[in-house]
Amino acid sequence: MKVIFALLSFVFFAFSLGQTLDVDYNIDSIIKRADEPSQQTLDEVDQYLKQLVAIATGNNTKRDVHYFSKRDNVLLTAAFTALNNSGTGVPIVHGLVTNSGSQSQVIGLIENYIQTTTLKTLLSAADQSNLAVDIVMRFFINYSLVPNLWTIIYTLYTNGVLFKRDLFGSIIGGIIGGVNQSIWSSLITLLNTVVNVEQICESLQKSGFAVSVVDDIVSTSDGRTFAVNLVTSIIQKQVITLSSLVDALSSTGFLQNTLTKILSNSTYRKIIFIWAVNFLVSMIKYIF
Repeated sequence: MKVIFALLSFVFFAFSLGQTLDVDYNIDSIIKRADEPSQQTLDEVDQYLKQLVAIATGNNTKRDVHYFSKRDNVLLTAAFTALNNSGTGVPIVHGLVTNSGSQSQVIGLIENYIQTTTLKTLLSAADQSNLAVDIVMRFFINYSLVPNLWTIIYTLYTNGVLFKRDLFGSIIGGIIGGVNQSIWSSLITLLNTVVNVEQICESLQKSGFAVSVVDDIVSTSDGRTFAVNLVTSIIQKQVITLSSLVDALSSTGFLQNTLTKILSNSTYRKIIFIWAVNFLVSMIKYIF
């Protein structure tokens, strides 16, 4: 089930464990890839994740303490990082959420995860890990995301959705198969070693994988269709209601905390200013 949060929410390519654990993620370095990863890349990532799984499930107590005593799960961060920078992770996630054979099942699992973990816990974890800030700032960095997000919101509105009141392993096996299945199975194994949702958020934030997945879903037409279907199902089944959303946002201070973190960072302020200027120029050109 934890792999669903890795999808939502969901950085480098070195195949030495020591190099991986020293990664310093920078949100500005994310580049949308035009090409699918090669078979050699897939095989290398597959072998790398298997090495991480071997460490995570090993009997070396001293090593386990070293890797799991930090705020984030170092092995999980390394796995997300490899998936993100190698370009293998996003296509796998994209295939799962947009394929007609798996989409409804993925949506069902996401809904179940929200219900069992609770919206408050998820928002709090995203806030504490700074994952929320990274996702919000991505919309100011990639200019195409805002109009694409508006397309999602407008579609939900016109459809009358807004403003009105281990199965996963079998999905993977049936949809992606091959080395991709092996890669994702290793990731699921690593996710199953993590109990704390905030650790998952920390790993997603440091690796940049979640931001890459959000970027892909909002930027692609079939990804936006998935987003519309997901939100529609969540609202219609009342997995999240207006009252539960307001309560979660209020009790966690999610919006205030995210806004404060962004406005207190000079780099973020500059990015937003540049975005605002470009937006204003675009509007003037459109009008005249």
